[in-house]
Amino acid sequence: MWKDDAGRVFKLSELSNQICCVENPARDRKEHTVEMYLRPAKVTPRARRRVHPRASHSTAKGTKYENFMAMLDEYDRLKDKF
Repeated sequence: MWKDDAGRVFKLSELSNQICCVENPARDRKEHTVEMYLRPAKVTPRARRRVHPRASHSTAKGTKYENFMAMLDEYDRLKDKF
C-alpha cells in the first residue's frame, strides 16, 4: 500500500492484478442525504434520429450485419410494389 500527496491510498489487487484506490478522502468527504435523491433528475430530450423509423440497418451500422439488414429493409420496402 502507498499514499499519494492528495491523501489517497492505493493497493495492488492480487485478484485482478491492478492498482486500486482503496481510500479517497476527497470522495469520502461528500455527505449524501435523502434530499439529494428526492430532487427530480435533470433530463434533456434526445436529438431526433434522421433515419427512417423502420430502418433496422441503422442499428447494425458498423457491424458485419449492416448489409444484410439493409437488404431486409429494401425487401420490406419493395415487397408490396410488384
